[in-house]
Parts: sequence; C-alpha cells; structure tokens
Amino acid sequence: MEIMVFDKERLLSELKLDKKARETIQEDNRKLDIEIRKLEKELNRLQKEDLLTKAPPVDNPTYKKYLEQIKFKESQRRQLAVDRERLRIMIEARTDITELNVELLTQAELIRIVKQLERRKVDTASKLQQAENSLDTTAKEVIKLKDALKMYQTEIELRDRKRGVSRLHSQKF
Repeated sequence: MEIMVFDKERLLSELKLDKKARETIQEDNRKLDIEIRKLEKELNRLQKEDLLTKAPPVDNPTYKKYLEQIKFKESQRRQLAVDRERLRIMIEARTDITELNVELLTQAELIRIVKQLERRKVDTASKLQQAENSLDTTAKEVIKLKDALKMYQTEIELRDRKRGVSRLHSQKF
C-alpha cells in the first residue's frame, strides 16, 4: 500500500513538473512568436532594401537569426507535442504502471519503467524478508513464553502438591 501511495505522490510530482515544463515551453513559444514577428518585419524591411541594393538576404545576420528562431520554434513545438503525449499517457496510467501502453513509449521511458519495476521488486523482496524475520522472531518468543508458562504451571502444581501433602500430614497427626 505504501508503494502505491509513494508512486502516486511521485507521479503527481512528475505530473506537476511536466505541467510546469509545458507552461515554460508555451511561454517560450509566445516569446518566440513575438520575436519572429519582429524579425519578419525586419526581414520585410531588409528585403525591400535588398531589392534596391541587389544584395542577397542570406548574408544578413538578422535573416540568419530569423531562420534559427524558426528552427528553434519548430523544435519547441515538436517537443511540446511529445510532452503532451507523455503527460496524457501518465494521466491515463496514473494508478498502475503495468497498464501503460508500451507501444506509445520511447525507449528511454521504457527503460525508466523497467528500472522502476526492478526497484519495486527489490523493495517488495526486502519487505518480505523483514516480515519473515519478524515472524521468526515472534515465533521464537512465543515458544519461549509457552515453555515459561509450562514451567510456572509445573512449579505451581508441585507447590500445590507439597501443600496438599503437608496438609494431609498435619491433619493425620
């Protein structure tokens, strides 16, 4: 039961981290959109100037920066889509890791899940060993207590017999 609570807490914290990452990526995308609009305006202005001077726009550092920003924005959009899918998978499989659709997971995620399952196995084996040791200790204590009980009962019976014999001797004389 502890493991499931721990896993839920861990998954909730991962979910929060993923949401925060997604929000950060979205904020970055918004900033990049603003930057791209500025760069597009600058590019349009420069292209108009380039038409007059006949200089190719590729040599312009602003144009290069614009192309880099577009590539970065596309990579961020792809990453956002991947993160959304991963988040959806985690939400669907929040309670039980064995219910995950492994076909949708990446190799890194599968390795992470296998390692998590191995940790669960080791934890469970450790808890089982602790429970067995506890049971063995308790069983030994119970046996000692039963032996002590028998000893005390025998001692009480012997005292009672001695008293009974003493009473009989005292009554006869």
